[in-house]
Amino acid sequence: MIQVRRSLVVSALALTALTGLSSAPALARLAVPAHAEVPSGEDPPGEDVSEVLEAIRAETAVPGMVALILQDGEVLAWGAAGVRAQGKSERVTIDDPFHLGSCTKAMTSTLVAICVEEGLLTWDTKILDVLPELKETSDPGYAEATIDHLVRHRAGIAERQRPEVAAIYEQFAGLEGTPAEQRIAVARLALKAPPHTKPGEAMDYSNYGYMSAAAMIERLSGRPWEELILEKVARPLGMESAVVGSPAGAGVPVGHQPADDSWSPLPPGPAGILAECMGPAGLFSCNLEDWSKFVAAHVAGARGQDGLVAAATFERLQTDPGTNAYACGWALGERQWSWGKGKTLSHNGSDGTWFSQVMAMPEWDLIVLAAVNCAGTPGTRAATEAQEALLKLAGFAD
Repeated sequence: MIQVRRSLVVSALALTALTGLSSAPALARLAVPAHAEVPSGEDPPGEDVSEVLEAIRAETAVPGMVALILQDGEVLAWGAAGVRAQGKSERVTIDDPFHLGSCTKAMTSTLVAICVEEGLLTWDTKILDVLPELKETSDPGYAEATIDHLVRHRAGIAERQRPEVAAIYEQFAGLEGTPAEQRIAVARLALKAPPHTKPGEAMDYSNYGYMSAAAMIERLSGRPWEELILEKVARPLGMESAVVGSPAGAGVPVGHQPADDSWSPLPPGPAGILAECMGPAGLFSCNLEDWSKFVAAHVAGARGQDGLVAAATFERLQTDPGTNAYACGWALGERQWSWGKGKTLSHNGSDGTWFSQVMAMPEWDLIVLAAVNCAGTPGTRAATEAQEALLKLAGFAD
């Protein structure tokens, strides 16, 4: 049934090419209907393909997983498979929240963009101008590093390139104060070593960079990232399931760590295996319906529509000034089939006990989301196979 969808979209792409992306539907149309609008006891909109996900789950031996595909603001298909916690009987549902890991970075960069549009700072605001107490201990090479460099991983903070910088993670357990205060302490530690490359020159993926960007807006606003991300990003989009940290409370999935040939479930959140101060880099949870609302806002922005920020700002967030195919929390790419192609916005995230994955194609107004309550090779494989299965079911395959 779903495969009919793509044939209809081919004509839509031709129309888009003639009329321009500005002719796309409004943001309100792109958003998935709120869960509250679905009568109790009824399935969500779209086709239930949980059996497809169950086959993937069984093959990859992960505890539980969910996936969702939308086009033109409509849910084409969704699925949920497995259990919330290994050894327990509670089944995963499509409404369950999952940990998004580094997919949070696109949200943090969007929050920074909102603060820029509100006049709190500019993209060229320098780290050491906002946090002058760090000047004494920071390497002089960071003097020109800006918040734009931080959210693009271009500030030169390279924990993946330098063992001594990566070793800062080992000090997180000893940090004192609030998460916001700890982020300043992390920035102090990260900026001591010389930049791996000159700020703005090259990309080096950095969680510390996102934590430092959050520290900047926290200092200027006087409010913690944990409040700002919910107030300025999640709530305006109606992301009612969104929380900072891992899913918490009763009746939610939990993350899992490997245990011999099985999985060991963690206690329910909000605490997980990461320090709380890492929030801006990757501590955020919600269900797929709510996550799709955020991704849909970016898809609409790519199609020329204002939303959380102006369309021109969305374009900035989705553009790489270099050649690394990475923008502000988005990996940039392209998918091509014999009948068409399109730009992709994608990312994945994991804290080592969860795995999430997103791919969006603005030209096709298409969003695919998948999440698993474990990580490693099994989690990555399960999410990727779910994504590809849903694309195939939707007709996006040769």
